[in-house]
Amino acid sequence: MKQDPVIAHIQSVSRRLMQQLGLFDMHTVAIKSVSQYHALLELTLYKVMNMVQLSNVLNLEQSTTSRLVVQLIAQGLCQVQQNTHDRRNKLISLTEKGSMLAQKIHAESQLQMQQALNLLNKKERAAIAHGLSLYSQVLHQSRLKEECEIRKLHKKDIPQLQEIYKLAQTEYGLNAHHETIFFLKMNLKNSEKNLAMARSGYFVLEHKKEILGGAGYSPLSDDYPDVCIIKCFYLSLHARGLGLCKLLMKKVFSHAKLDGYKQCYSEDYSTTKDLSEFHKKTGFKKLETIPLHIKHNSTNDWYLKEL
Repeated sequence: MKQDPVIAHIQSVSRRLMQQLGLFDMHTVAIKSVSQYHALLELTLYKVMNMVQLSNVLNLEQSTTSRLVVQLIAQGLCQVQQNTHDRRNKLISLTEKGSMLAQKIHAESQLQMQQALNLLNKKERAAIAHGLSLYSQVLHQSRLKEECEIRKLHKKDIPQLQEIYKLAQTEYGLNAHHETIFFLKMNLKNSEKNLAMARSGYFVLEHKKEILGGAGYSPLSDDYPDVCIIKCFYLSLHARGLGLCKLLMKKVFSHAKLDGYKQCYSEDYSTTKDLSEFHKKTGFKKLETIPLHIKHNSTNDWYLKEL
């Protein structure tokens, strides 16, 4: 089979790029391996991660990541604390020493990169930035799609979904007393029951034992037997922009259609602008008005999709 010359060229450039970046990494003698280097940078970005999350972003087996964390603890670079919501799920973060070293590494790497990019003009630098960003994104997206599983909700998934919900709550600026919080909490608390309800379902997006998000559907009301409503749609921040939302919702739409629904209704809040964009991309049409007995408190954007 004849190889695509574009793919052959990208493979060759990728190998040379990895070799050069590897040389950059080794300039930092305080770090004993490239994996340690990457772990420090990811912990700088995410602040706090559990073992599953760190393994996934490093693309390493959990046993390998566990040994890596032990090494970093021995060097005084990271610490492990117990998760108050799940005692079996320990949280990893950088120590002050680790944070300072990560900043030093970042500064050194930035200087080395700047020296290299100074050889190019502004247009060439922009082209490299765009190309590398796009290349990295599609590689990550392709790998995640291959490794992700979409399945029905299990009771053990609820704690992870709650963590995703809490982060989303902070992201959208909703404090514990906001009028939408009670509604969201009740939806999440009752999400498991959707499995047992007639013409309902809830599905989670899982990657290497980490729940990245979830979404479900249930009857809208007795007045609209052919219309279902989207329930508890949450997605982790680091899982967005990779096409995973569409995969999850495709599963929801297909099962809703099998349950006899002809239309799908959804709603959100003025603070969730990214969800408004997502609704458009997945085929929902925005409604100007809806009957008051359908509307939930505080929602001000409503959508309908033909199945």
